[in-house]
Amino acid sequence: MAASWRLGCDPRLLRYLVGFPGRRSVGLVKGALGWSVSRGANWRWFHSTQWLRGDPIKILMPSLSPTMEEGNIVKWLKKEGEAVSAGDALCEIETDKAVVTLDASDDGILAKIVGTFTEIPASNIRRVIAKRLTESKSTVPHAYATADCDLGAVLKVRQDLVKDDIKVSVNDFIIKAAAVTLKQMPDVNVSWDGEGPKQLPFIDISVAVATDKGLLTPIIKDAAAKGIQEIADSVKALSKKARDGKLLPEEYQGGSFSISNLGMFGIDEFTAVINPPQACILAVGRFRPVLKLTEDEEGNAKLQQRQLITVTMSSDSRVVDDELATRFLKSFKANLENPIRLA
Repeated sequence: MAASWRLGCDPRLLRYLVGFPGRRSVGLVKGALGWSVSRGANWRWFHSTQWLRGDPIKILMPSLSPTMEEGNIVKWLKKEGEAVSAGDALCEIETDKAVVTLDASDDGILAKIVGTFTEIPASNIRRVIAKRLTESKSTVPHAYATADCDLGAVLKVRQDLVKDDIKVSVNDFIIKAAAVTLKQMPDVNVSWDGEGPKQLPFIDISVAVATDKGLLTPIIKDAAAKGIQEIADSVKALSKKARDGKLLPEEYQGGSFSISNLGMFGIDEFTAVINPPQACILAVGRFRPVLKLTEDEEGNAKLQQRQLITVTMSSDSRVVDDELATRFLKSFKANLENPIRLA
């Protein structure tokens, strides 16, 4: 049964480890002490009690993500009365993005687990994600730019790779094209630090993955330096970890640019919400056949079928204005339509 573990909130829902004199033992006790968490820091005491003997043993519990407000205790890995060594996993904690283990910081014995544990359905988690996106939409000034890209050359390269038993997706080419374009246009590879643009020294692409807990964004690190197959392998591995709830914090925190592809759901085009502090997110629709009027070598008009996708970039207009966003999409389109540039 999952337990609610709220950070710096209702002390009735909080638990902590305490130590006793003599042979050191640890137990989870309710209500007498509270916790507070500063971002990126460990738990610290903010109340005390006289009836507890001995010094408390602090639990090293970092804030696991910038959006984490509470975590669920999914499973206890130690039983009452069981010896605990420093580094042992005590329990599994589910945040809004992943399941991680909480390790003991000292040797001891798990004396007793006390308290009422309440299941929290997967739907604080969906609400937490929805709240974060709503806040982004209301606080970040979004600007939009849209372009149609011809996938003819990409699909041909993809077919050639299949002959060599190399399986890659159109989305892998899109990730690579975005990364290459960011390398060419570093002014777009920025974030908003609260006061102004911050130039990022890395090109890490966050890729939205649909899970039963909502959209998660595992990161393809140093994507501009990776080949198409290497990107494909990374996406497959990280997507599986995301759906299994096994992403590590460093695998989904950070990133310099996001891509959300809903083409597999039959969506032609859409706009996506920026994931702060990132400045941009690229929304990708499905590729679809379109008849276009062209001319042959002799100047005769003819209809030709093209495979097009519509991409829409949402950008933080404080950092990436309309002119810069338009130039980025123009370069992205050129790179994607000429995949030789991605080598």
